[in-house]
Amino acid sequence: MRNANVMILAIIALFSFWGEISEGEGLPDIESPRIRALADQLESSDNEALGEFWKEMEENTTPLIEAIGGEANHVLLTVLWRGDKETENVILVGEVGWGDPLDNPLGQLLDSDVWFRTYRTRTDLRATYRFSPNDLLVEVSMDDAKAVAAQRRNYRRDPLNPRSFGGSLVELPEAPKQPWIVENPEAPRGEMRTEKKFKSAILGNERRISVYLPPDYDPSGAPYPMFLVFDQLTYVSMIPTPRILNNLIYAEKIPPVVAVFVGNARGARNDELTYNDTFVDFLASELVPWIRENFNVSTHPRKIVIAGSNFGGLAASF
Repeated sequence: MRNANVMILAIIALFSFWGEISEGEGLPDIESPRIRALADQLESSDNEALGEFWKEMEENTTPLIEAIGGEANHVLLTVLWRGDKETENVILVGEVGWGDPLDNPLGQLLDSDVWFRTYRTRTDLRATYRFSPNDLLVEVSMDDAKAVAAQRRNYRRDPLNPRSFGGSLVELPEAPKQPWIVENPEAPRGEMRTEKKFKSAILGNERRISVYLPPDYDPSGAPYPMFLVFDQLTYVSMIPTPRILNNLIYAEKIPPVVAVFVGNARGARNDELTYNDTFVDFLASELVPWIRENFNVSTHPRKIVIAGSNFGGLAASF
């Protein structure tokens, strides 16, 4: 299965109902009322319908969200890609289409530039997605780093969706609130320190290590709990973990902690974060001793948390 960038922290189960749209065979049932209306217009040779449709999508942004009669807790969510004469296929990648991206192809509406796929989903959905136009439609082994990188270079965000979080973001009205990611001007800020080239003799490589120190950090006081997180770049930029920690500490939801964000050595993530005993040796014999030598952290097992998502989640569990 290809990596669909699915966070272990939140699993969203979605069901799709799909009929392939093929010119010359007649149109099957189309769940989306708006797409159905467009299909009818195109079949009746309405030359302005297509331009009006894309103008409407640009003004309202995508994905297209439509109510389902008699269902308050579900909606129809339609992802849309505007193709061209060179477009042969489009694959949906991400959490909107659950499972293998190869199982989530978009269909072309007649011979138009509209490529789409409709899902029936809950109104509390929050998920990310991307498109892969003219996908090679082949399985790529996660062990083949070059093939994975080439595959991901073809991924595209939704140009009609201004919201993003790694990929394009869809966030429906009843999605759970996320107050801790919002900057609180009253919350004191911790300090970030970064070791740009932390070298490992065990692994024979180097990586970036960032350390979050809580507000009013005391290097000689009671030892702080330690929070160790993989994928440093993701968790200090895309996911605003330092801001989350500031807010949680200020609200007294958690005690002040020292957080350590472990970066990935170039080209080594897929190997190091997948059940790798040598990587564990690096953590235990090199990284943790360095942390304890330079920062005031606890050695008590109950005051140490290790976390991550995707392969980082596997490494944390291992």
